[in-house]
Amino acid sequence: MAASDRFIWASAARLFAGVCEVPRAMDGAGDRLRCLPARPTDAALPALGAALVDGAPFCLCDPSLPEDITAVPGEFLTLTGGSSGIPKVVRRSQASWIVSFKVNGERFDLSTKDSVAVLGGLSHSLALYGVLEGLHLGLDAHVLDALSPRAQAARLAEAQVNLLYATPTQLRLLLRGAGDRTLPGLRLVLCGGGALDTATRQAVQRLCPN
Repeated sequence: MAASDRFIWASAARLFAGVCEVPRAMDGAGDRLRCLPARPTDAALPALGAALVDGAPFCLCDPSLPEDITAVPGEFLTLTGGSSGIPKVVRRSQASWIVSFKVNGERFDLSTKDSVAVLGGLSHSLALYGVLEGLHLGLDAHVLDALSPRAQAARLAEAQVNLLYATPTQLRLLLRGAGDRTLPGLRLVLCGGGALDTATRQAVQRLCPN
């Protein structure tokens, strides 16, 4: 599979776990499947970053995968939520998400001047998608799940984040944490994982007036 069908960590992009920058490093373990614990985030992100730099397939998972599960370069694995029983492994092509990255990059006019944040952990596909999209397109990416909602709002302002991926529940917590603060730097909020009610939508518009 061509390297263009694999996620990258673009040279312009920086990665942050809360307020701490994650150094860029190679694992050196080649292109074998990396089974990465999704928590804690400050340990998961360096391992994910190394997999991206090495071009290796990976799965961020809690609990760990069965030993007979394999993947080839250009693939990655995710787990279902397990609400109906044992979590199931979902095999994905990295190319399928890369196509979406390109569509979003063009539609939302994203550039290396932009930065993205996620409020949830990497075991959730919305957060994982936001981080991988940012790194692939050369945007700074901030994973804020370990911070309180009040600290999340402060970090969004301090880091001048302008693109946010969040669920409706995460947005409601952020609204309470932000208090009287506004986040004029945020120009785009991409919401998934549940229905966005009118009251939350209107409150987010007040929090993010631009």
